[in-house]
Amino acid sequence: MRAARLAATLGLELDPATAEAIRDVGDALAAGDLERPAWERVGAELDRILASPAAARGVRLLAELDLVRVFLPELERGRGLAQGGFHHLDVLDHQIEALDRLVRGFDDADLALRWATLLHDVGKPDTRSEDGGRVTFYGHAAHGAEQAVALLRRLRAPEARTRRVAALVKEHMVQLPSTERSARRFAHRRRELLPDLLALMLADREASRGPRSSEASRRAYRTAVSRVLAARAEVPDTPPLLDGVAVMRELELAPGPRVGRALDFLREAEAVGDIATADEARKALRRFAEGQGWTEAGHGR
Repeated sequence: MRAARLAATLGLELDPATAEAIRDVGDALAAGDLERPAWERVGAELDRILASPAAARGVRLLAELDLVRVFLPELERGRGLAQGGFHHLDVLDHQIEALDRLVRGFDDADLALRWATLLHDVGKPDTRSEDGGRVTFYGHAAHGAEQAVALLRRLRAPEARTRRVAALVKEHMVQLPSTERSARRFAHRRRELLPDLLALMLADREASRGPRSSEASRRAYRTAVSRVLAARAEVPDTPPLLDGVAVMRELELAPGPRVGRALDFLREAEAVGDIATADEARKALRRFAEGQGWTEAGHGR
């Protein structure tokens, strides 16, 4: 692993005899004939590869040396797995290409974003199916998030980073908004993941379409991304129109989950521009409570 890192980061080529010796060690590790290094050491070496400007080249070298199968088996399972449609690479190469696109476009991306980009499709092997001759991967984002957690915990990654990687992987297939209103809703619901989620989605798209991507399609996608960024900048970091105490008083609620749901509703309504004053918030809150069946009027329906 260190040989791959040094070759990638220093722009060197591995001597063929060295590469062959590394493959022999990998075979012995895979067969259980050699004791594996501690997982935290493996994780530290992988972090150094991913943190470098040559992150994608380092991972490609690990794949060429058959070390991905030893230390990142979730990633290895994508080798040779065709995706169909507009994808021009198998799942493994697509994820490495996405990492390359990310680093080239966002050289300040942190380790969480780089790991999320490398692992964003690890759920595809388990979810691949064919529907009328078309290859599908329904649910691969959620499944991939679970696999990313297992992988990073095995590597003894920091828990905060692991949770963020999982959240980014889980959300990477979300549809970009087509209107300003839906952009504000998108920005509100995923505010904690922005702008990293957009960077991942851009890298994924560019790696997917490759030479088939047209300038017009790139421009349309970037317009949608810009719409979200503009909406994110519009939402002020101000106190809510009504706090939890006011919600409980208005709806005669005791402390509990309903208060949290009501506050979430109000925050989103304000973010998308449905309400702008405390009076509008109270009226919208009563309509929401009625629709949820929390009031006598709601029960009457």
